[in-house]
Amino acid sequence: DLTARIVSAGAFGLFHGNLFQFFYAAFLGLLLAYLYCKSGKIGYTIAFHAIINFLGSVAVIPIIKYEEILLSGTVPETGAALREYIFATMAMGSYAIFQYAMVIPGIIIFINAIRYRLINVSNRGEIKIPQGKTPSAVLLNVGSILFIVLSVITFITSILLG
Repeated sequence: DLTARIVSAGAFGLFHGNLFQFFYAAFLGLLLAYLYCKSGKIGYTIAFHAIINFLGSVAVIPIIKYEEILLSGTVPETGAALREYIFATMAMGSYAIFQYAMVIPGIIIFINAIRYRLINVSNRGEIKIPQGKTPSAVLLNVGSILFIVLSVITFITSILLG
């Protein structure tokens, strides 16, 4: 399971296609792979991925216009510009607090899922790879090599085109 989780997480990070998203996507992929390995239910990972994508894209649209105001680096001293700056700070801050606050219910739900046996923490059947052959069996096949090569090309392209 460990090899599968690590390779899956790396592929998940690479599949996002740029260096900025690689690290957090790989970490998220590791968590989702763990969830799948323990629950055996792909629906949980799909649901969590959909929620994370929603919070990172659709839910942020109403407040994204305030990002430019906050990144300007200047705080207006009076008037409407100051009110807009304060509102932007409150909107972006509230959204950030909401995102971090969602971690707590997520942990509680995860613990309860284990407690009520919705996630099985016992060992299940595994695919056995002969001792010492894991890296070559997992990474040195045509599909993995093509995926890695195309991902590297995508990363280089996204860095160069910026």
